[in-house]
Amino acid sequence: MIARIAVLLALAAGLGSIANSVSPRGLSWTHPLGKGLRARIVEAGLQPVSITRLPDLLPKVRLLDARPREDYRTGRLAGATSYPWKDVDDGTLPLPPPDGPTVIYCANEFCEDALRLGRLLIQRGDADVGVLIEGYDEWWNRKGSVEKD
Repeated sequence: MIARIAVLLALAAGLGSIANSVSPRGLSWTHPLGKGLRARIVEAGLQPVSITRLPDLLPKVRLLDARPREDYRTGRLAGATSYPWKDVDDGTLPLPPPDGPTVIYCANEFCEDALRLGRLLIQRGDADVGVLIEGYDEWWNRKGSVEKD
């Protein structure tokens, strides 16, 4: 009986690891669950944007959604433009043109796609780029304004 439980646990751990490694929303193996994201945002020259501050910024900023297009179609912050990090990274989508203050977001505080896209914009010379720390999931959970296809 104990041997069966051990085999099932090992199988579950193996399948979970495989699913995590192929999922675009997989958890990082090297950075523990979003720890230090705010510090990495600042270190990259970006502005950390909290979910409580975002409503005041919305009329003044361009929103970029760094999540996969499927996630964008399912739901996004109202007025956001889809700019999936993976498409930018593999060269199938060029960087968005400079257009004033920008806030980038992805799924949640464990997702680093917004940080990666923000780094590219800063390297290009964009001056006012922020990253929504909590991401779309928390915005949706707090009943923020969303659009769907």
